Amino acid sequence: MYNEIILRVVRAVLGRSLQPTGVILEVSLSVSFHPEFTTADDRIFNMQCFHQKKSNGSSLSLSIGSPQPPPSDSKGPSCSYEVLAYPGGPPAGRLALGQNVYHSWKCQNVYESCIMIDSCELIGGEQKHQVIDSSGCSKHDSIMPQLEYHNRTNVGAQVKVFGVSHSPIVYFACQVRLHPQLPSGDCPKPNCSSNVVETRRKREDSSQFPSIDVRSQNLEISQLINATSPEAVKPTQEVIPTCPEIHVESSETSGEEASASKQSEEERICADFQSVLIVSILLTVALILITTAIVILIVRRQKYEIASMS
Repeated sequence: MYNEIILRVVRAVLGRSLQPTGVILEVSLSVSFHPEFTTADDRIFNMQCFHQKKSNGSSLSLSIGSPQPPPSDSKGPSCSYEVLAYPGGPPAGRLALGQNVYHSWKCQNVYESCIMIDSCELIGGEQKHQVIDSSGCSKHDSIMPQLEYHNRTNVGAQVKVFGVSHSPIVYFACQVRLHPQLPSGDCPKPNCSSNVVETRRKREDSSQFPSIDVRSQNLEISQLINATSPEAVKPTQEVIPTCPEIHVESSETSGEEASASKQSEEERICADFQSVLIVSILLTVALILITTAIVILIVRRQKYEIASMS
């Protein structure tokens, strides 16, 4: 699915620390598989530097602003674009790369018209990346699948979360074009398998129909979810020596007496094994220390003899 690997510094972000007060500079190094988008297969490595604030310094408050959609005309057609947690669910907010979400376009007061989605862009910061072209077809099938037209006023798509490497806050902006119904009563739909001539003709025909600009809500995408997932980060476990498997043959006595005798014998053997292990470790350390001391004495004696001869 991917044919290249890109290694780059994706962003440098300033953050604030309240206790202790200061500024955090965060630099992210990205290993990605697409020249424009980040996917669930990418990996990002973070580096942080902390600069503590002086007692007489002043702090700078940083905030992220988002453009507000224009007010809709209640008398005319009105359309909305939302990224939902699942079909029919609540709007999504903070997301992780690779998470399943549902892109939903809906319109009201369009009367006998049919809606068609085109010219969609993913916007992060000052950068724009087109994901659906002016003919209503996805430009990156592996990231943004082709849209599903459910009826005249409802369009959707099941999408795995993707973003852009230079901005954790993104949103989508599209055009909803109002097409008249076909003579058969059906709605026209984009034919994304057509050739270049048919696509160009469809673009020319679509440009004459009115359109409504819509945008989704702001989405905060966590790009470090794969590097910090529980599967990737595993705590180190302390290796504790255990006793070897012990088999003690019991004599032919009653069950309870035999079990108690067997358990007592196993505990005694286990204690003896641990004692032997500890004594062996101590003897090894002592032998190393004695050997080191002997080597040092020999070296010093040789140096003394050489100095005496000279």
